[in-house]
Amino acid sequence: MSESIPTQTPKLRQKGRLMSASEIERTLVRLAHEIVEKNDGGKNLGLVGIKRRGIPLAQRLAALIAKIEKHPIDTGVLDISFYRDDLSTAGPRPTVVPGELGFDIAGRDIILCDDVLYTGRTIRAALDALFSHGRPRSVQLLVLIDRGHRELPIQATFTGRTIPTSRREIIEVKLNEIDSDEQVVEYMRREGHCAFHPAGSCKMGKDPMAVVDHTLRVHGIARLRVADASIMPTVIDGNTNAAAIMIGEKAADLIFSSTQ
Repeated sequence: MSESIPTQTPKLRQKGRLMSASEIERTLVRLAHEIVEKNDGGKNLGLVGIKRRGIPLAQRLAALIAKIEKHPIDTGVLDISFYRDDLSTAGPRPTVVPGELGFDIAGRDIILCDDVLYTGRTIRAALDALFSHGRPRSVQLLVLIDRGHRELPIQATFTGRTIPTSRREIIEVKLNEIDSDEQVVEYMRREGHCAFHPAGSCKMGKDPMAVVDHTLRVHGIARLRVADASIMPTVIDGNTNAAAIMIGEKAADLIFSSTQ
């Protein structure tokens, strides 16, 4: 019996809606035409959806391609169970679950479909699982959202939308077949962590590369100051501890004086 490890759900706040239902549909229509064009009509095509939300994406795209090309397109299911690899790169990695794919992929041009491309580790696991079912002629990756932060050299052939994100953000794709809702939503973690700023990365000055002014205020952003060694205009040859303490004390004086 495996040991159950409790997980803590991150505290999130919704940052915004990235795609509506109509935008998702238009994106899939565009992707279907791109697939047909790249694969010379698609007679040898087969679409494989990664469970869960890759499955309805593959099925919708297959229906769209069949409508364009006037012949049916095979679809299959690749069952990959994983522990929220999209939330933490320190967490457990994807685990492949054996199962039937749905059709013979040997010699076929396979489009592997998923909702969000992040670190690339889920796709790596999916490729290993796919080749355990046979040897396709080619494998192309299609994702609805590419959010960056790759940890492996994996790139999508077809991308619905590329959205720059931070690691604190979470992209959630909702599809009617699974969620009884249709949209792409971006969330932000409520809890953050401080990061190390090397000297010179938020330098003080008035030139185009300067981040803060002489009062440590960030240019163009109200009520925000930077008070650490990163404000130094140049990288110094030595320990920055004493200098950082001095900068912090000066920042405290500036903030206090501005409230008087």
